Amino acid sequence: MIYIHQLLKERGEKDFILLVGEEIMLAECLKLSCSMGVIGGANIFPALYVRLYEAVIRGEADQVKKWQAIIQRLQQAVYHVIHSPMQFVIGIKYLVWEKGICSAQMAIPVYRELTGEQKKNIEKLVAEFDNLGL
Repeated sequence: MIYIHQLLKERGEKDFILLVGEEIMLAECLKLSCSMGVIGGANIFPALYVRLYEAVIRGEADQVKKWQAIIQRLQQAVYHVIHSPMQFVIGIKYLVWEKGICSAQMAIPVYRELTGEQKKNIEKLVAEFDNLGL
């Protein structure tokens, strides 16, 4: 966040778009007048990030907190599912397979199969998010 503050200070009133890539920081950065985010999870759960964005814009602190908590669950359940330099890719790849978007097959040599428990946790998350209409 210190770096974001520095960038915003440098930007000043210039017509300069500032994007954030860290999903867990999206709400705070939007509140600080960052332009938008480049968010991986939005490819799978776009409604979640739209709802967060709209809650920030409307100043609905309780809703922002609610959607941020869900994003944090997504990060823990999917992005940090396995200890590997490819942890984000492995979790996302399984998630998009679970959502029926593409195959679970990966062509990365370092790919390690997720355990049954790890897969069930992601599947449970998908079911919960589907129930929320995300």
